[in-house]
Amino acid sequence: MCVQVIAGQWLFGSLTCDVFNANDVLFSTASLLHLCCISWDRYIAVTDPFNYDRRMTRRRAAMTLAGVWTASACLSHIPIHLGLYTTASQRDKLAADSNECSFKVGRPARVTGWPTKR
Repeated sequence: MCVQVIAGQWLFGSLTCDVFNANDVLFSTASLLHLCCISWDRYIAVTDPFNYDRRMTRRRAAMTLAGVWTASACLSHIPIHLGLYTTASQRDKLAADSNECSFKVGRPARVTGWPTKR
C-alpha cells in the first residue's frame, strides 16, 4: 500500500491487489485463531495439569495449527478471489479503475461472512 500512496496509484494490477488483500485477511485471521489456540492450551494446562501431557500431544498441536491455517486460507482467499466479500457496485468500480487497490467489505460479509443477493 505504500507504493499506492507514494505513486498515487496501484501499479501491480487487480490480481496482485486481490492477493495482497487476501493475504492481509489471511494473516489477521491466523493471528486471531492462534491466540484462541494459545488460550485453549493454557485453559487445559490450568484446569487439568496432571493430564495435560496426554491431552495436548505434539500430533494434536500440529493438527490444530494445520486447522488454523486451513481455516484462515479458506476464510480469506476464497471469498476475495470469488468476489464474495464486497458489493456489486464496489466490484464494478474496482474493475473499471485498476489503478486503485482498496478493500471495502459489504455489510452481509461483515455480519455473516457471505453476502446475500440484492
